[in-house]
Amino acid sequence: MKPIFLYENKNYNIAKLTNSFKSVDVEPFIEDCMNRGIAQKKQNKISFHYVGIIVFQQQLILFLPKYLHEPLNYFDKITKIKQIINVLKVYSKGSVTKEELEFFGSFQQGELFNYFSALDYFINDYIENGLYNTDKIDYILNGDGEVDWQQTIDYQFAYLSKDQSPIYLDLVTEEVLADQKHIIIEIHKAILNECSEFLKVTGLGELLDYPSIHFPTESSYLGNRSFKLEKIKDGLYQDFNDRNVTLLNSMYHYIADEAFSIESRIVFFGTRNFHSVWEKCCASVLGHDEQIAKNIAKPLWTNFIINDDNKDTLIPDILKKISVDEKKLLMIVDAKYYNLFFANNKVVHNPGIQDVIKQYMYEKALHSYIESQKIEAWYNVFLFPSAGQILTKSGEVSISFLSELKNITLIMLPADEIFDRYITYRKWNMEDWKLFIHETESRTIINTL
Repeated sequence: MKPIFLYENKNYNIAKLTNSFKSVDVEPFIEDCMNRGIAQKKQNKISFHYVGIIVFQQQLILFLPKYLHEPLNYFDKITKIKQIINVLKVYSKGSVTKEELEFFGSFQQGELFNYFSALDYFINDYIENGLYNTDKIDYILNGDGEVDWQQTIDYQFAYLSKDQSPIYLDLVTEEVLADQKHIIIEIHKAILNECSEFLKVTGLGELLDYPSIHFPTESSYLGNRSFKLEKIKDGLYQDFNDRNVTLLNSMYHYIADEAFSIESRIVFFGTRNFHSVWEKCCASVLGHDEQIAKNIAKPLWTNFIINDDNKDTLIPDILKKISVDEKKLLMIVDAKYYNLFFANNKVVHNPGIQDVIKQYMYEKALHSYIESQKIEAWYNVFLFPSAGQILTKSGEVSISFLSELKNITLIMLPADEIFDRYITYRKWNMEDWKLFIHETESRTIINTL
């Protein structure tokens, strides 16, 4: 089955959507999405507030972010969603909210178990480390291996030399053999088979370039679920290798969660909060300096006896001090996940007044820092994701009664480049910052539609 592509926040006619799903029963899919808070239904329309993957009744459904403009051809959609999934993989390994864990989950925590996270772990772990490997130690007399002196002293007869030193005619030596028939290895093979089959049937394997894996196994030899869980527990008691412990824990929760068949399993890997992903990616690539943020004063709460300033304060997404041509510059930047554009003498999908006021306050709050550090120029900027290929200035926003502060510049960042750098852990260099400054100071506005 080919994947179905949907766009975040786009309104879909339910009847037309049903036709596009073909063999899949769309009503329980919509109901499940609504129960999880990722879909909203109004009359005969439905929209999905979600970016990522859903597999329902073996049908792969891929949700693209809202800033991407249709029409995109099939190849472009595949390229975009591959990048997005890789971004979500990196993002989910960091500090995520409890709400986000519902869809990112874990591959080794029962209460947070996520099937996609698990199969991604199993496949990549196998590529890197191979099958579960347990070494069995055999003890033999006078072998070629290392002498086990404790075993020799405990079980072999010693002769005394003239100086009363013990002499052993027979030595117990260690022979380490890979125990290839270990039941846990067979369980590992069966899990890899099932994961690979799921990837093949749903098309996820082809989409995300997973290799096809198959091992011959005898299911009757593996026993029922309780038997397999017991064997994995035994392995955890006996094995202290870090990789093996992680693998065994993951196998245990995979088997314990095996409540659904491959045909009926519903799988999620994505987020309702792609704005958090955009903010994290921008902060990572541009580089946020938390030390500068400490110069923003906290609110003081008092009843004129007790004074308390141990509360949250303003924290921009990105604060960055750089030097260009020996000039000290300060960047005050907030990443905004809005599909901003200007058309028909209006601005559409813009941040609200509270966001604008807050951005002005960031600058106001940093004035003392600007003076103490002898900052010669500073820039107050909103960053928006763009489907384009180059960084462009789309305009400014200002409020007349705050004219003593800088107008807020609206910059469109090429999301593909930001995501690629985020995945590969690459930050902006000085040339990138010079381009950013040049575009911020430019009065020429490029139409980004």
